[in-house]
Amino acid sequence: MKIVALIPLKGNSKSIPRKNIENFAGKPLFYWVTAAAVDCKLIDEVYISTPSHTVANVVTEYFPAVHLLNEPEHISQGKGATTVAVAKWFAKQVEFDYVVTIQATSPFLTSSDLDG
Repeated sequence: MKIVALIPLKGNSKSIPRKNIENFAGKPLFYWVTAAAVDCKLIDEVYISTPSHTVANVVTEYFPAVHLLNEPEHISQGKGATTVAVAKWFAKQVEFDYVVTIQATSPFLTSSDLDG
């Protein structure tokens, strides 16, 4: 059985530009949920999906072993830019039995929460 985590990271947010890579308690916002997913005993692989090269570069700086997926622009922009759209696209890219979709805007999530 293969369990994977998907963390979708937009390059920009309408309300807070570049929020996923902005500093939150000394690290980029995405860092906290990614570390929780990487440290989770039950998750086999962690994937970050982003259309942004800037975001991808920051992710690689902190987590070189995480799988980065270059999300197509049409999925991440406009009215169709939903987590569901990203998850459907992801399911066509990666084989898994179970997927845990994690939002970067949940920085208090821990690996214990995920293991539970």
